Amino acid sequence: MSSNKIWRIIAVLMVLAMVIAACGPAKTAEPTEPEVPVEPTAAPVEEPTEVPPTEVPEEPVELQIPEIEEGKFNVAMVLIGPHDDGGWSQAHFEG
Repeated sequence: MSSNKIWRIIAVLMVLAMVIAACGPAKTAEPTEPEVPVEPTAAPVEEPTEVPPTEVPEEPVELQIPEIEEGKFNVAMVLIGPHDDGGWSQAHFEG
């Protein structure tokens, strides 16, 4: 047999093995024993203090709502930062 045929047979066998492995039954997770509680050796962790609620600005927010044009789509985005931050938000806004 030529070398090319051998590589083709090996490739077919590998694909067949992957298909058989993928179609097999899924493994079930083995039950684990509950962990034994360990006594803390360090100082106890202090509970976080209450954070005051953030203040909402009283001035109205300007929204840019375009006019509806026939044959065009309106798209809305929720950005995680300002639209001109030089990062992902700006890339999405320009896109």
